[in-house]
Amino acid sequence: MFALQLKLISELTSLLKTNKIDSVVMNEAPVSLNYEIIKANNHIFTRDKTEFEHITMSRYLDRRYYDKRESDIFWIKYLNAG
Repeated sequence: MFALQLKLISELTSLLKTNKIDSVVMNEAPVSLNYEIIKANNHIFTRDKTEFEHITMSRYLDRRYYDKRESDIFWIKYLNAG
């Protein structure tokens, strides 16, 4: 799979004449990265775009509360320690 990603990136950089290309297999990526890709509307190919976006958004929104809570706890502890 990685060799295929490298080949794809190589062909795209040659075709588009830029090095500013990232390739992400969204099925294997963390939910937060998938959310950022969907939010920016930067994905090129998705087999079932609507369903994938729905599942990703649902998972992201389910996790967002807990991630924010953990981040808030970290910053409170960090700021109180110093």
